[in-house]
Amino acid sequence: MKPLALHLTLITSAILLTACTSGGSGGGEDTDPVTDPAPAPDNRLMATATTNDYYTGAIVTGATVTASWDEAGETGSFTAETDASGKVTLLYPPSVTSVSVSSDAEGYAEFGRTFALNGETLSVQLVPVHTSVEFDSTAEAELYVDDDSLISLPANAFVDAAGNAFSGDITAELTVIDPRTDPELMPGQYEAIDGTTGEISNIESFGAINATFEGPDGSPLQLAAGQSATVRIPLAGDPLTAPATIPLFYYDDVSGYWVEEGSATLTQIESDWFYVGTVTHFTTWNADQVYNTVFINGCVEMADGEAAANTVVRSTGESYTGTSTVRTDSSGLFSIPVRIESDLRIQAIGKGLLSGSLDYSSGAEDETLESCLVLAPVDISISLTWNADPDDLDTHLEGPDETGNFHLYFGNSDLTVGDASIFIDVDDTDGFGPEVTYLSNFPYDGTYSYSVHKFGGDSDIQASPARVELKIGDDRTVFTPPAGDPTECWQVFDIFVNGGVADVQTVGNWASRDDCYGSSETDEGDGGGDDVPVAVSADELPSAVSRKYYAR
Repeated sequence: MKPLALHLTLITSAILLTACTSGGSGGGEDTDPVTDPAPAPDNRLMATATTNDYYTGAIVTGATVTASWDEAGETGSFTAETDASGKVTLLYPPSVTSVSVSSDAEGYAEFGRTFALNGETLSVQLVPVHTSVEFDSTAEAELYVDDDSLISLPANAFVDAAGNAFSGDITAELTVIDPRTDPELMPGQYEAIDGTTGEISNIESFGAINATFEGPDGSPLQLAAGQSATVRIPLAGDPLTAPATIPLFYYDDVSGYWVEEGSATLTQIESDWFYVGTVTHFTTWNADQVYNTVFINGCVEMADGEAAANTVVRSTGESYTGTSTVRTDSSGLFSIPVRIESDLRIQAIGKGLLSGSLDYSSGAEDETLESCLVLAPVDISISLTWNADPDDLDTHLEGPDETGNFHLYFGNSDLTVGDASIFIDVDDTDGFGPEVTYLSNFPYDGTYSYSVHKFGGDSDIQASPARVELKIGDDRTVFTPPAGDPTECWQVFDIFVNGGVADVQTVGNWASRDDCYGSSETDEGDGGGDDVPVAVSADELPSAVSRKYYAR
């Protein structure tokens, strides 16, 4: 459900795009825009978007998808609904190079992202709501997620789309967002806009919550003018280093930016920490702060040294939760803003190409990278993410090579097999991930087996929960831990390659540590230069802060 004001804006834009008048010589009466829509202008371009469940990869049908733009003198939007295959065609003017895409579907939180229009399919990944609760609008209400009251509402506080006071039962959908698990869970690009000056700033997040409300007939409801509610955003971070007070930002799904409005105070409630503040309307609310930036300058090139123009360069904070994205110029040069004096990763991404992630620590002034980021073909990626505990999950991939099987893991993380480059981008040992495995191709026919091993932590793979996303070309498959009693090894999937054609089969078994290490298990390790690790007891590991709300 969209915020009321934005909802009305998008409906109005959609009507303007489809309305037409009769061209006859009679009275020239207006035709019905629903039964007799005007055809799109001949010069309008098309983009395809797909909607999927973030956690399962299942297609989402009947999702409303809106593309909005304000560029090169063109301002407008286009709204459509996904079909039985989860796809939708969006139309836009030829002068527009990027659009802000918002989406909503029954049982899912609102989605928002800005996409460059470069011919690729736009991927809309929807997050299921955590709680759907019904309450009486005529009485005060406390809305809970996992036994925590996250929203306090006054009585008689809501109005309908026409501004009329609403009385009756209301259904609320609440979703908690912890961007540490995956920064892409957060709408937008971690950019805020000043409503007065139009200045764009980079922000870091300490947690967010999405809340939408509707009446019995499904119509959207919003807080009335003069009404307010208390929100409690679960802290996504360390209470010892989090700001005592922080600005609140709401997401504007038309502009694609965050807008500051109000503030929140860090508050301990029983054993958990929340940012507590007051809001006057509902959408996605984010506890953020603008950070001081420096610029990292660099270049991107192909393997043959040719400059890689118009290539995306992305920075992801390691010591803060935020991202920034720029594109290279015609000479392959870029300048990307990052948080001052912080740990981060930088990666270049092209269509079917990418560079390895560069771990970098920014200073107090702008800096220039010593060498260019080099793009290489990557047809297959496997991304492993999880939560704070377990703090260390490890990727294991086995497949055919010249002499038998290769085994890719943290102690043997960069291989050349046949004509393929196979490597783990980063070995994450302090929670969340992502730990991404890349393959330029499948070098040989045979079976490629992927599993996840719990190396350290108090919790288990299932409770975290872990999530694995496999991409082969344009095909995407998501895996979540199976039911049953979890062990330290989750056998996730097998890929059977025959004649270069890949067939993905879910395994979904709980197994032993030895099954994760498979054919590489020896006293001396597997040739990667490190011994195969010995299991570490929970007593030897630092305890992790318990996280709630995010299990599926």
